[in-house]
Amino acid sequence: CALLHPDDYERVMRAMRDHLEGKVPRYDVEYRIRTSLGEWRWFHDSGGVTRRNPDGTPATVTGMVVDITARKVAEEALHRSEQLLLQTQQMTHVGGWEYDLVSREGRWTDEVYEIYGIPFDITPDITQSIKFYSPDDQKIIESAFNRIIDDGTPYDLELQLISADGKKKWVRTTAQAERHDGKIVRVYGNIIDITNQKVAETALRESKEKYRNVVENAA
Repeated sequence: CALLHPDDYERVMRAMRDHLEGKVPRYDVEYRIRTSLGEWRWFHDSGGVTRRNPDGTPATVTGMVVDITARKVAEEALHRSEQLLLQTQQMTHVGGWEYDLVSREGRWTDEVYEIYGIPFDITPDITQSIKFYSPDDQKIIESAFNRIIDDGTPYDLELQLISADGKKKWVRTTAQAERHDGKIVRVYGNIIDITNQKVAETALRESKEKYRNVVENAA
């Protein structure tokens, strides 16, 4: 047990103890072992008691131990990648989305939920999603979406959206179509909260207008 990673020790011992005492039918655990070279490797260990003594104590235990280090390294790399994507989305207010035309199901990244202001466990359908846009812009986004699923025409639009908590936002939404054997099977894109950019543009435009008026009046 000295080779077992200290963070895994109690969990592994508890799993084995619970099985040997008959609380669970099998044990199934993952843990790290330090090799003779000093590196930590991951293993998946599963098995169970195959024969007990007359008094009920374990007589024979059989199982299988598999080195899963490569899988764990891949999982960790994927986790880091997902965390980096999430942090990037949060910093830039960029969300990703996709819509599968075969299953008629959509999927959003976390930042899209943030932009819409709805819980992560709810993904509105296309009709519901469009209703978040301002009345004038609903027709624009609906027309663009229908066009892309019909003939694959991409879109890149700046529209006003009202989140579930009533906040008015400007967003830039883009979409591309994915084809398989010439048929559109998936639509995917980004949605970016550009509210701050729009506010800055408005302030700059008003400032320029004010300066021009001052100059004209002075003349």
